[in-house]
Amino acid sequence: KEEADERLAKLEDKTSSWTGEKGEKLSLSAGYAMAEDHKDSSIEELVKYADDAMYEAKRAYYQKMGIKR
Repeated sequence: KEEADERLAKLEDKTSSWTGEKGEKLSLSAGYAMAEDHKDSSIEELVKYADDAMYEAKRAYYQKMGIKR
């Protein structure tokens, strides 16, 4: 989990500092679920946990940025 968190933080850092010709800003929403944390879950359930984590990350981002959605 620690390694996944570190890799996700690096990816978020890279995307937040990105600038390009076609757009001023790039954002990323990601979530993950660790099979070891959900030993009895199916792959479909793991995907749901990952989706839930992604939507929680999006909610936290918008709240941090003061954006109402």
